[in-house]
Amino acid sequence: MLARPIRPAPPGTSPRWAWAGRVAGIGALVACVACHPSTTATADDPQPHQDAGETVTAARPRLVVVVAVDQMPSRIVERYGARWTGGLRRVLDEGVVTLDGWHRHAGTFTAAGHATLATGRDPREHGFVANRWWDRDAWTEVDVVADPEVKPVGVEDGRPLSPVHLLTEGLADWFEAADPRAHTVGVGLKDRAVIGLSGRHPDLAVWLDRNTGRWVTSTWYADALPPFVARAEVARRARELLGDGWTVLRGDPDEPVPDRVLAEADRVHVTFPHRTKDLLAWDGTVEAAIRATPFGDTLVADLAVAAVEQGSLGRDDVPDLLCVAFSSTDYVGHRFGPDSREIVDTYDRLDADLARLFDALDTHVGRDRYVLLLTSDHGVTPLPEHAGGRRILPSELVADAERAVAELRRTDEAIARLPQPRVAYRDGVYFGFDAAVPNEARAKIRAAAAEALRRREDVADVFTWDELSGAAPPKRRFGRAVFRSFHPERSPDLWVVPAKGSLVIDYPGTTHGTPYAWDRQVPIAVVGPGIEPARTALHVETVLVAPLLAHLAGVRTPSDLPAATGSTARAFAGWAAAVSGGLGDGGR
Repeated sequence: MLARPIRPAPPGTSPRWAWAGRVAGIGALVACVACHPSTTATADDPQPHQDAGETVTAARPRLVVVVAVDQMPSRIVERYGARWTGGLRRVLDEGVVTLDGWHRHAGTFTAAGHATLATGRDPREHGFVANRWWDRDAWTEVDVVADPEVKPVGVEDGRPLSPVHLLTEGLADWFEAADPRAHTVGVGLKDRAVIGLSGRHPDLAVWLDRNTGRWVTSTWYADALPPFVARAEVARRARELLGDGWTVLRGDPDEPVPDRVLAEADRVHVTFPHRTKDLLAWDGTVEAAIRATPFGDTLVADLAVAAVEQGSLGRDDVPDLLCVAFSSTDYVGHRFGPDSREIVDTYDRLDADLARLFDALDTHVGRDRYVLLLTSDHGVTPLPEHAGGRRILPSELVADAERAVAELRRTDEAIARLPQPRVAYRDGVYFGFDAAVPNEARAKIRAAAAEALRRREDVADVFTWDELSGAAPPKRRFGRAVFRSFHPERSPDLWVVPAKGSLVIDYPGTTHGTPYAWDRQVPIAVVGPGIEPARTALHVETVLVAPLLAHLAGVRTPSDLPAATGSTARAFAGWAAAVSGGLGDGGR
């Protein structure tokens, strides 16, 4: 059961709700934004537009819907947006849209991006710095959502997962604090995506178990699955969707997209049609294979529609929250790359699936009772073979670091007398120091290894733990962005920035995680009652997503968010004005 059972919609509920007054917190910030001093942006953090302005009294939505599309760089919209006819088309036609959304942190990983969207904070604060990190004491890998203190719900042998490592509250927590009757629900394909997007204490977060292909949650959220989840026939639906393999939904795009490119997937099964047996050859089972096809997100859309149809989200006067995390786009993007025919078809099908969600919201909530925001957790780097870069094996960086340490021990007697550190790579180089090694020696070892890695032609820079653990960011390119991604207990000793176009990767396809624009720039679009359609050139940082949605719903936000200070506050005010400026002065 949910912590608070889904309540029935009250009889005679009116679809029209007026915003009677300005909301405290972020609303007051918008009114007083001119009082805040400015800050200076660095080269890797484009200066936000500082269009200050006040929002007007507006219709308050009864339901806020956050749609996070995993690995959706803005260039996807630029290249393929014209071919969309469904839900993605509605977002572009009816929303306030910017293609200059910007993750201001360097570690563009799934967990980091989703948690930033949910909390309005940088990974340095919310703690989801990466999908995994290295525990220096246990000398083992830590999964960002692993939690041995909880139990899986929905399968007996599933992985115990929760947001236990999330250090700050998020949008769902703000909604619950504003009114305990609020319903806050998250559904998603990928566990770390929906867990990060849903905050610390939503009523429910549900994800697709990677082994059984069943919808699951954990005892962090609930002791049993609610009916709308328990009734979902995932196995039957998955076999139905994959029964005839994967073929293209629509014709070729106007801009030619090759169906076979170097370094795709396994370099064998890389062209349409993708037969079911070929998909199973990759992943073994239908339950696993469906994730790396568009149909994984079709399952997510099915469940999101069921949550809207069978629950009471948005039915009364208490603002509710629905978080939807689509991640097939990420699995397909990793395997085939962002310039593949497969990614074109994946977005065509997401366009159709999102249309179904819009239809359910219009019918069961009311077109003028909800606000929907669509964005992404990160972008993606093109295949290195097509981006002028190279593939860097993690083992290469470990070997270089070990050689640097060995050379330092050969030339420095004091270092040579100390125990030699272990070395591992997990989105950066980690050292396992013996407790007897003093901090000064650790810093010297890090500095020597960093200098060795910087000499590589495929490495742009290396930031050390010592540089990043201070009160201010390093004053060189990407210093501020890396600083925002750094947590002293979780982040590596050496943060490696590859040369543009290069990736630290040990599998075919591509990935993300760099501080370059193609990994950080994402679309942000807001659709809702009274929002006048507009394409804006505003530079909008993703730390502003959660406070904007809280602002629109009349929910208080913490006073120490980035959205409440300096130039970020002015950028927030400009964006809030662009979104809500057409909402009128007392409802629709």
